[in-house]
Amino acid sequence: MAYDLHITKRKFWFDEDESKVSEADWNELLMKKPELEAVDSIKENGMELTLRNTKIAKWITSTRKNVWFKFSDGNITVSGPDDEAIQKMKEIAAILHAKVQGDDGELY
Repeated sequence: MAYDLHITKRKFWFDEDESKVSEADWNELLMKKPELEAVDSIKENGMELTLRNTKIAKWITSTRKNVWFKFSDGNITVSGPDDEAIQKMKEIAAILHAKVQGDDGELY
């Protein structure tokens, strides 16, 4: 199971009663960052995964690796990001006035 990082406005990404990244934030982000392509499903290695109640954007890194940004429950999550993806997450967090936080609550 991959370790996830979250772009969040909450003190802890898993808190439910605090400020969150809104759907309007997500839509504005997609307009500001054309390198993020909104998609309906994740397609890799001949398999396809459609997530319900989640919005997905694909970003292709400099090494041509797909990175999936998943918007759900007031956070934007990336599973197992490498250093390049973490930098992109920090860039996005700054735009949203948010932060990047790991599954265990550590900040990046």
